[in-house]
Parts: sequence; C-alpha cells; structure tokens
Amino acid sequence: LTDELFDQERNLPRMPFNTAVYQDQKPYKIAYFKTDGWFEPCVTSLRAVDEAVAGLRKQGHAVEEIAIPLDGWFSYGLLVAINVAEGKFRSFAEGLEGEPIMPHYDALMLSLTIPEWLRFIVCRVIDARRSHLLSQGKANGCSVFELWKKLADIKFLKNKWSDTMQGYDAVVMPAVPIPAPPHGLSGEITGAYSYMFNANMLDWPCGSVPVTQVRKDETHYNNCPHNDEYTRQVREKVMPGSEGMPMSVNVMACAFEDEKCLHVMKEIESA
Repeated sequence: LTDELFDQERNLPRMPFNTAVYQDQKPYKIAYFKTDGWFEPCVTSLRAVDEAVAGLRKQGHAVEEIAIPLDGWFSYGLLVAINVAEGKFRSFAEGLEGEPIMPHYDALMLSLTIPEWLRFIVCRVIDARRSHLLSQGKANGCSVFELWKKLADIKFLKNKWSDTMQGYDAVVMPAVPIPAPPHGLSGEITGAYSYMFNANMLDWPCGSVPVTQVRKDETHYNNCPHNDEYTRQVREKVMPGSEGMPMSVNVMACAFEDEKCLHVMKEIESA
C-alpha cells in the first residue's frame, strides 16, 4: 500500500501497511470456531482447525474457542438475499453483455426465475437448507423497503461480530469445510462456501492457509446432522477419492487490520 495507491483511490482511508505490526513478535489473543451451524465441516477440516490452534499455542499465542455471534443460517441467507434483491440476477446477466451464462449457474438462474406461487410450493417440498436459500429471493426482486431491511441486517451482523471480537486480534475458522469438489460440481454445493463469505459480508481482511491433507481414513462425510441434497453430494461425490487433497483454515481480522491477519497466517504457516 503506497501513497500512489491512495492518491489514485480517494475513497480509501490513508492507512499505509504497518510493517511493525506485521513483524511484531508479541503474543496475540486469537479466537477460533469450528462450525457455523449451517454447513458442518468434514473431519479433515475440523482437524485442520485443531492443528492450526495447536500451532499457534506452540508459538506462544493465547487461543480461545468462541461461540459464533450469528450462525450461517443468518449470514449466508443474508448474502443470498442481497445478491438476488434486484430479481433474476439482473446486473450479473447484463454484465455478461450477451455472452451465455456458464452451465454451472443453471440451477441458480432457474431458482431466480421461479414464479412466486411455484416458489412457495417448491420451498415446502425440498430440504430445509435449500428451501432457506430459495426463500431469500423473488423473481421480480424485492421492494426498496425490503432491501433497506436487509442492509440493516448487514449492519446488525457487523455490530455483533465487532462485539464478539473485543479483546481478540484475529479469529481462525474453517475455510471451505470440504475438499475441492470434482470439476463442474461447485454449482451444486454452493452452501459449502458459507465460511468464506463471513469476511465478504463484514468487509474484513481474511486469508486462507493450507494446514493439512485428507487422510485415507477421512474420505467420508458421516458427521453431518443434515440428511439432504448437500450432504448427499458431499458424501457421494466429494469425499470419495479425496485422499491427499489439501485442507486450509481461514484467518480473519477486524477492519483495517490486514497486518494482524497476515501475521497470524504467517504464524500458522511457520508452525
């Protein structure tokens, strides 16, 4: 981050990268959590968090488990609601300027064009998690008042996380809670990306650090409380054959504390 960058982008706070904070060797107080209550991590992902926590403690940091302030049902549902507020993913489609949408988005585009009477029925037929996401949007978009309520929910989310992070320098969590899916399957398991979107919703710095690999005895998904389509896809198509696949954790710090985020990432990497 240089003066030239801030001169070119006047909306950024003039906060050059603080090398002293990044290189500081004082012990940090770090929070962690292992599940967002929406998409249960596979056993390798849970082990990755445990290993990252153990490594940070070995480096002299104080690490405490916290209760996530708002679960993934709230935060991921809110993300979906904001993204589809305009109806039919209008800006996304217009941004393609006539190019065809990738097949991976077919299910999403179909869900955004379902008439309201049919959406009501479908939501009562499919499983709870997909019903929750489908119910966040309307084919013709939401009203201005409904959008303002969702924006107020984002402010509420930020306030809750800010309160939770009082006294902590960073938080460690699963990254994507399952191994990388086979090519072409990502559109069927979008619910698994809920952990990544915490930082997007908060506008906080966040980074992923590879920690471990899937072991031979971990190529299963038997610890999920949901018996639905997401679980079936992970159990039947993602976990089999995943031995040796890398697994990462996310490190997130509060707004404008990029140096702390990078410092904790470096500490995990070196541990």
